[in-house]
Amino acid sequence: MRVFNISHAPNGHINRSFRAMSLISLAPEMLEEIAFYVATNPFLGPPSALIPLLSSCRTIYDSLSINSNDHLYAQIFTNKFDMEPPIRRLGSRITLSSLLASELRRRCIYLKRIKYRLDALAIRPPSTVTEPDCDGVLRETLWMAYLMMLENDGKNEMQLREYAGMDGWLKLYWFNDDGASLAKHAIRIGQWPSNSRQASLAMWLFWFLLVPGESFFFDFVYIFNPFPSQEITETVRFVMRQMC
Repeated sequence: MRVFNISHAPNGHINRSFRAMSLISLAPEMLEEIAFYVATNPFLGPPSALIPLLSSCRTIYDSLSINSNDHLYAQIFTNKFDMEPPIRRLGSRITLSSLLASELRRRCIYLKRIKYRLDALAIRPPSTVTEPDCDGVLRETLWMAYLMMLENDGKNEMQLREYAGMDGWLKLYWFNDDGASLAKHAIRIGQWPSNSRQASLAMWLFWFLLVPGESFFFDFVYIFNPFPSQEITETVRFVMRQMC
């Protein structure tokens, strides 16, 4: 396998010493291999390091953009996300390059939303605990993260936890006074938190990503029982010990 010694300047651009070789004179296979290396280092997060390469000239952009080279982006997807579980569940038809490239784009969009804590807080908490209708972005974000954890062999969780900080997003969603779950708002007006589909997905993700500890323990007990009895407290504590 050909190995390219490509160094990067601190600002993320390909080092000027490499520009001596005209990239557009390389064979397409070599150019694609370079692009794959750039896109997958680092492993975590979207392939943002490709942007300087794609911006270098129109010829390279036409050769390596997602609209003209879905094979490249399918390979990037298989490097960054788990593939064996979805193949076992849905079959080899999901390995089509066009499908994987499209899924890579979709996941990167939602992972960035999670990373920047978008959608975790309610913009204007309503007077009732009924969640705002038609919150499609929040619903799609939660479904994507939930399916990623169902199909997790290690890579998916790393992207959610280490790149996107999904556990921090969930803490805002559930435990912040203005969290989009509206759980604390419901408690303040003496009602049970909403039993919506979004809440169910977010609770599953909370348990998937939970690292048992005192902070999460007391948050969890309080959100669903502001004045827990000793028996309830000890029961939940026992359950969480079993997860360790």
